[in-house]
Amino acid sequence: GHRPEHPAQFGGKSYGIVCVNGGLYMWVVPQPGPHLQECRIASSIDHGTTWRLADWALDFEAGVTIPTFLNFGRDNAGARDHYVYSYLIQPTWGPETAAESEFGFAVHRPGQIYLARVPRGAILTQDRYEFFSGLDDRGQPTWSANVADKRAVFRDDNGVGWNVSVSFNVDLNRYLLATEHTSTHAGKFGLFDAPAPWGPWTMVAYEDRWG
Repeated sequence: GHRPEHPAQFGGKSYGIVCVNGGLYMWVVPQPGPHLQECRIASSIDHGTTWRLADWALDFEAGVTIPTFLNFGRDNAGARDHYVYSYLIQPTWGPETAAESEFGFAVHRPGQIYLARVPRGAILTQDRYEFFSGLDDRGQPTWSANVADKRAVFRDDNGVGWNVSVSFNVDLNRYLLATEHTSTHAGKFGLFDAPAPWGPWTMVAYEDRWG
């Protein structure tokens, strides 16, 4: 910004931020530059005055892009357990600008979204992350530290947007996922809900002209 009280320490853009035990954490992707090339965590312990980037990143070659945090309210106080969850999109174009889009972005088709978790005290530690890898015989989620074992928790063959948001609604006791479908910047909005962070997801709204 113009004459900021606290100048930025690095470039980038964020599509997901969460507060946990008074600390702020956000996923950051390059801006300007190949937007989908990597994503890494930035953290702040002074209410956003200063930020520090993690010394590791998830890159395009891992098959994930533009993550967002699952939010459980103020300071994540309503969290279901001691984990912090992140949703990650499977890129089907990139890491350079999408050539077919006049906006520089396009939906990813078929659209798939993955889920990762990390203990809330280890958000900056790469080897503590686990990725949803399916359901066992009892229908319970399984997790793997190997990103190659990831399995989608959400899929829309019409595509998902180049970003996504997910939050927990305490009054409904449901998880709400919002993203685009079919094409970007066109009001094609989808809203879905589930009883758990990994689904199963049901359609709440699927609009073609949502503003």
